[in-house]
Amino acid sequence: MRLSNLLQPQPKRNEVFKNTWGLDCACTRCTSEVSKAVEESFYSKIVDLQGRMRAASVEDFWVRALQLVRGESVPMDEQWKANLIYLILQDEVEHRLQQDEQAFKSSCPTGGLLTLFEALLQAFSQQKSIVGESWLLKPLCKTLLHLEGLHPAAGAALTSAAAGWMQEVR
Repeated sequence: MRLSNLLQPQPKRNEVFKNTWGLDCACTRCTSEVSKAVEESFYSKIVDLQGRMRAASVEDFWVRALQLVRGESVPMDEQWKANLIYLILQDEVEHRLQQDEQAFKSSCPTGGLLTLFEALLQAFSQQKSIVGESWLLKPLCKTLLHLEGLHPAAGAALTSAAAGWMQEVR
């Protein structure tokens, strides 16, 4: 299964598992979670948000990314929602870094890089609790290592929790 499938709510994960293997998933995580209704409106919001982030100028990207991290764009009131939002955010950050790292860094508002970095570190911790030591986390680890290289330029120290998560990333 892909990481994006594993981060879905239980009904979606079970649907993918059943379509692939022909039966319901019986893992501890799926059997212990209460089945929640899938919110199609949430999916349409994050698809729209991802499109807007991809098309945004680098300055507007930062505004949108930080609003997303703070939960101002879409609610992160359930863990599966936060996981999917962080997956989109990681993808967009990596895209921006590959596109023009210097513009990404120079247009960053004060404290923005640290906020983004710590949010993605928290995402790493949450996703690792779901998939364990998995190659599925490699793209996120790569992005975090890239951001870590930019972080000293931001001029702020990592929190102790963030520093501990970075040890796990390495």
